[in-house]
Amino acid sequence: MDIFIELAKFLGGIAGVVALVWRIFDEFSGYLRIGLKTEQVKNGWIFVLTTIENKGNRPKNRLVAPE
Repeated sequence: MDIFIELAKFLGGIAGVVALVWRIFDEFSGYLRIGLKTEQVKNGWIFVLTTIENKGNRPKNRLVAPE
């Protein structure tokens, strides 16, 4: 019975390390590239164009909003 407890602890540790490595890889592999272009048009108006590109290999659900 003692060997089953040790085996469960070992497998749980392996699963934890795999989950940690996966999360670190996910954080650094997915990023958004944000571009901003401004132009001044007639009558003091300013035109602002914002582009957001996902250059990662997986989709990201991030909220991007003006501040």
